[in-house]
Amino acid sequence: QQQFQHHQQHHAQQLAQPPWARGAGVAPQTGNLEAAPQSGPPQQHAPQLQQPQQLAAAPSAGRGTGGTPRAGGTGGLGPDGCMSVAALTPYTGRRWRIRGRIVSKSDVRTFNGARGPGKLFKIDISDRSGEISATFWGQSVDDHFDRLEMNKVYYFSGGTVKAGNPRFDKGVNVITFDANTQIEEAAEDSSIPGLTFNFTSIAEIQSLPANTIVDVQGILSEALPKTTITMKSDGRLRSKRSLILWDSSGQDGSAHVEFTVWGERADAEYAPETTFFLKGARVSEWNNMKQLGT
Repeated sequence: QQQFQHHQQHHAQQLAQPPWARGAGVAPQTGNLEAAPQSGPPQQHAPQLQQPQQLAAAPSAGRGTGGTPRAGGTGGLGPDGCMSVAALTPYTGRRWRIRGRIVSKSDVRTFNGARGPGKLFKIDISDRSGEISATFWGQSVDDHFDRLEMNKVYYFSGGTVKAGNPRFDKGVNVITFDANTQIEEAAEDSSIPGLTFNFTSIAEIQSLPANTIVDVQGILSEALPKTTITMKSDGRLRSKRSLILWDSSGQDGSAHVEFTVWGERADAEYAPETTFFLKGARVSEWNNMKQLGT
């Protein structure tokens, strides 16, 4: 009992420190996850390590997602003729152009659908007005996956804006990119924010409905052994691992939640007491207990 209390006190001291003062890791791009040490004060936009989940800077205020303006954000056309992310709606059509920073990028995912095999990947795009998620399908995956880099600024055009599906999307509106999409690298602009968070405590997660999208900060309490399962969708073998995250919320000053990672993220090794920042994690329910996934 004394040892358990000591660990709780140690974790609480870690969470009381600013994120740049301790080992940092991030999540879920669209639930994305990183686990790597970071030192020094936070930068305007956080550097991200590739796989498992995005490395984040300290949380900042004024977060907008999927067409929801940030505090102080504006809509309409800018001086460069680009629309703001917050101004995009399903009624915009395809004749639009935006300029934004990639703050999240997923792996390529393959699937078998009614029309045969397919593939996709997702990114989150940020500008001064907010954030929006975008999905690349089919040929656009081959055209753009390798050339798009985290934290760089690009011009995007030729996509379709539609209402987000709460089962799969975290924003009010989302973008679909296809073979007609055009993307050009833009000059760095420090006024375009990087990755931002709106944290939900782990204790709050148990009261949220399934499919809620949350940002979570927690300390790795335990990394369970990796397992391999056969996917029903295409029969592929895929690695899976559960990470138990802790924070000091809850009536007794302690709360845990299980966070599931897949593929290369499941193959990675995670050091105990690493701090994770999960962005865009999805709440699910299993055996009357809430869990997190990507």
